[in-house]
Amino acid sequence: QVALPEEKVEELVAEFHYVESKAAEAQESLEKESLEKIEAEVRLELSERLQGDALDLAVSIEMEQFKKEWSTELDDLEIRSAVLLEELDAAGVELPSLYKSIESQAPNVCETEAWKNRTHWVGSQVPEQANQSIRKADESLQSCRPVRR
Repeated sequence: QVALPEEKVEELVAEFHYVESKAAEAQESLEKESLEKIEAEVRLELSERLQGDALDLAVSIEMEQFKKEWSTELDDLEIRSAVLLEELDAAGVELPSLYKSIESQAPNVCETEAWKNRTHWVGSQVPEQANQSIRKADESLQSCRPVRR
């Protein structure tokens, strides 16, 4: 662990919060529900001057560009997040509490149902039934497709 001034640690935490919120925004933008909403908006806007196959092609091109931009943004943010995590860990910051802090704010900024509902499970204990199901799946996978070393 590296002793960093408290001010530097606070800057790293603030930057990590920012990067994680932007990454969540990027992930949510790539969700099916978000993509469908954006596609409808794009189609409506382009339908003022295009029709038929030309409209379909233009919408398709716009959506591919939209997905590509958000995917690139997400990749960059995930790399930055990993670097910040290493710095925060080296500075002795308790990472689980950092994530709990971020997740506690998530319901307030989520727009899709999938993201609003996912926060319900954060910090919850996994039910025993789920653990049993996971164990059975692991055993089944191991018997069907054993890992060769």
